[in-house]
Amino acid sequence: MTRCALLSTCGDVFILGLCIKLWRERWCNEIGKLYINYNNHAGIPLPVVKECLTKLIDDPRVVLVYHPSGIGNGPPQVELLNIAKEDLILLLEDDFFIFESGVVDGYFK
Repeated sequence: MTRCALLSTCGDVFILGLCIKLWRERWCNEIGKLYINYNNHAGIPLPVVKECLTKLIDDPRVVLVYHPSGIGNGPPQVELLNIAKEDLILLLEDDFFIFESGVVDGYFK
C-alpha cells in the first residue's frame, strides 16, 4: 500500500525548515510523498518564503500548495486530502517533530 503525509503549515519557515530537515534525515523513506500546504498566515515576506520553498520543490517527493495568506486550519488539510492519491495518509501540523527513524512506519502498522 502506498503512503504519504499531509502537512498543513501556517508559514513559519524556521519550524518548517526543522521539520523538513528531520524528514529528509530520519524518515523520508517511510512514505512515498510529502504533501505540504503552505498557507502564509504568519505573513512571512515573499523573498523569505521563496528561498524556503524553492528548496522544497526541487524534491520530487514533495508536492507543494501555496497560499499567500492564511486560510485556516481545516481547509488546507481538506485541500491536501483531495490531492493525495495514496492508500494510507498521515496528517501532520506544522509543529510536528519526528526525531527517530521508524516512528512513521510504526504509525502505519
